[in-house]
Amino acid sequence: FLPNVQLPEELAILVHSIEAATYKTPLNSGKENFRLKFRISNLPYSPELQDSRSQMYQEISQGCMSFFTIYLQIHL
Repeated sequence: FLPNVQLPEELAILVHSIEAATYKTPLNSGKENFRLKFRISNLPYSPELQDSRSQMYQEISQGCMSFFTIYLQIHL
């Protein structure tokens, strides 16, 4: 860990225990469902955005879903 440095015994034990704890695998791993809610605040207002069936709403929604799908594939 620290070559050529003499540590007091108590500190050396502490350093090694911190180092060992850092490399432990998580106790619980796996996939977990979660919900993400966000707001796009700099998008110019359009009455079409109130209607979830409008083409503009659908295009924005699809773009957001594509972004998050790619983001999650990269980071998970």
